[in-house]
Amino acid sequence: MTDLIACLTEKKGYKHVKRLINEADWSRVFLITREGVSDDFKFSKPVIKIIIDPKKPVKDVVQDIKSKLTFIFGEVGLNLVSGNGKEHMAIISAIMKSGAGFRLVGMTPDGITQL
Repeated sequence: MTDLIACLTEKKGYKHVKRLINEADWSRVFLITREGVSDDFKFSKPVIKIIIDPKKPVKDVVQDIKSKLTFIFGEVGLNLVSGNGKEHMAIISAIMKSGAGFRLVGMTPDGITQL
């Protein structure tokens, strides 16, 4: 399959992101999160957490994310169900600067869907 990059910076998005992670055979899962937000959450697959500081300027957040998105190639699945506009812009920019493409993915009652 492909890699998944998911934003989980608010606790209310946990069930959606957990289901997205668990219901597909992702090569790797990158979870963009804030300090303390996902500490208590359990996933059935290994997750690479990228902790961002929302107080930093967006340009710095982009660099923080990009520096940890190592070895992503081709196209990744991207889920932005959680987070705010600044975080979403930083994630999209970091993916593009890494040279990868993305497709938006989400959960529906029927399972994972490409949006």
